[in-house]
Amino acid sequence: MKLTALEVAKKNRKKFVELLQKSRDVTAKTSYEKAAKLLGSSPAWEAMDDATRRQCFDMFVDQLKIQAGKEDGNEEDEEAKKKEKKKEGKTTKKRKQDEEEEEPPKKTKKKKEEPSKDEEETAKKKARKK
Repeated sequence: MKLTALEVAKKNRKKFVELLQKSRDVTAKTSYEKAAKLLGSSPAWEAMDDATRRQCFDMFVDQLKIQAGKEDGNEEDEEAKKKEKKKEGKTTKKRKQDEEEEEPPKKTKKKKEEPSKDEEETAKKKARKK
């Protein structure tokens, strides 16, 4: 069974991407030119036309950059969460200190209401009877 041109191209792309994946030298910062120097003698590299190879390489490196960004982002998220928790802890401690420093409200003595004239007279009469 003979493969069509499209099937051959697809197979070549697959082998090329596998070459990139297996190579530890290709990172998110690797240029196409550097990759050509490192991998240019490989049959998987030579089997593709330059335009398709460059397109596949760019997509591969872009994916590496996205993955690297996510990993960096996770570390930054962790750091931000730690700082936020630390900040909240300090705020809570400070709030507790502020509450402790505040003086409790002073108790005021209730003024006795002055007795009305009728109550005074009644109290005087009771005192005289005793």
